[in-house]
Amino acid sequence: MKVFNSSILGARHQRSGYYCVIKKSGLIMFSRDMNELLKGKRVNFLQDEIRPKDWYVEVTKDASGIPVRFIDKVDRHAIQSSVIAREILDACAIEAGGADFAISSTPDTTDNGKSYAILTSTGSPVTRQTKKKKVAAEA
Repeated sequence: MKVFNSSILGARHQRSGYYCVIKKSGLIMFSRDMNELLKGKRVNFLQDEIRPKDWYVEVTKDASGIPVRFIDKVDRHAIQSSVIAREILDACAIEAGGADFAISSTPDTTDNGKSYAILTSTGSPVTRQTKKKKVAAEA
């Protein structure tokens, strides 16, 4: 018997657990489930040079990390870096304005902290039209 469950929905529909939304504009927003993990911390993004599609987010207290800010309006942590966002999206061949990616909940220990694999194979393109674009498209 063939089973259809939440695993077939893809990362975009599985809104619990660790995930991030990466926009080409540079916004990288983490899931609410990661709030406790990221509170008061910094992050680094690591790319495997042998497997360029493999990316990791390293949570650290090291001063060289990127400061993570908390956005009250959406109750999430985020960073702004168009360079990192475009590198990740280009490595995953995502042409849309951005994508959702699941993040492993099991960390690996690094010299600066703990790193979590960004599961790039789960990338689900995000496209969102603004009201102006919708009106223009309908005309």
